[in-house]
Amino acid sequence: MVSGVQEENLRLQERALCLPRGRKRPPAQLLLKSYSMAINRFIRPGSHAFTVNRPKRVDDRNQSRKSGFTLVELLVVLIIMSILSAFAVPAYNRYVTRARQGQAQQALASLRQYEEMFRFQNGTYTNVMANLTALGYESGTTLYAVAITAAGATTFSAAATGNIDGDVTVDQWTINQLGDLQNPVNDVTS
Repeated sequence: MVSGVQEENLRLQERALCLPRGRKRPPAQLLLKSYSMAINRFIRPGSHAFTVNRPKRVDDRNQSRKSGFTLVELLVVLIIMSILSAFAVPAYNRYVTRARQGQAQQALASLRQYEEMFRFQNGTYTNVMANLTALGYESGTTLYAVAITAAGATTFSAAATGNIDGDVTVDQWTINQLGDLQNPVNDVTS
């Protein structure tokens, strides 16, 4: 016969071992050994027998500080990016405007070829753009206005003008019958 205290001890041991209700209890010696092993898992080595290891609690504040950035770090990054962009943006704009100047050079070189074709057919250069357009000339640029400035029997000159970077200075390129490209007003350097 089991006394009330022994019954209570067995019930506590079942809870410690997480035995389901209705399962047959193991022999007392095995139960006591399992119970002592379960208790020893929570006791710190070298400490008092009744000091129990509690699971470490995760501190939410420390976790959030480790996973994010501080305001100072963000401001330092912002300052570095603004300094870099202060140098990079003007350099990029100069690169883009030089590429746009290539459109004027190409349009004037093409116009010279069509002027030479017109002179070969008619014996003189033309100062009318419609004559070159009839031969198939297209300037190929929307940034520059291409025009023939002078034309004669043996000479011609043409110009391309355009504001390629949005300031007040207008970029200007000229070409003659010899193919000499000149840039009297440079919008990139001014």
